[in-house]
Amino acid sequence: IFYDTLMNKTSEVSFVGNAGTWKHYKEDGTITVDTLVSRESSDAKFIGSWSNYLQRNLDGQIAIRNGATGGSATVIVQFIVEKDGSISNIKALTNIGYGTEEEAIRVIKRSPKWKPAIHYGIPVKAYRRQPVTFSVRRL
Repeated sequence: IFYDTLMNKTSEVSFVGNAGTWKHYKEDGTITVDTLVSRESSDAKFIGSWSNYLQRNLDGQIAIRNGATGGSATVIVQFIVEKDGSISNIKALTNIGYGTEEEAIRVIKRSPKWKPAIHYGIPVKAYRRQPVTFSVRRL
């Protein structure tokens, strides 16, 4: 059972085995939505191989062209995977520079739809933090 700050019941989830119902209540106590749900829950996921997608689409030379001298750096990009699997609100959480954050954002922005997060068997929007590692080697 879920309550608001005034301790009014806002929703209730009940299960028999793996099947259940999720009821949402108005302020007067009447039910507004009665949804069938399951116990299934999962995080949002990239469909396919993330490393293969990066190898095909990431410009690995961007850091060298922008003056990086060598080494490895991991950019962290945060975004929302929407209920339909689309991506929104993309932003870098790191500041490594050399164009790496911009390149990671570009590649994530162009990615195909993801598998959305599931909560009680229902697709939900979810934040995702995705690492993208750049290895800089001068030849």
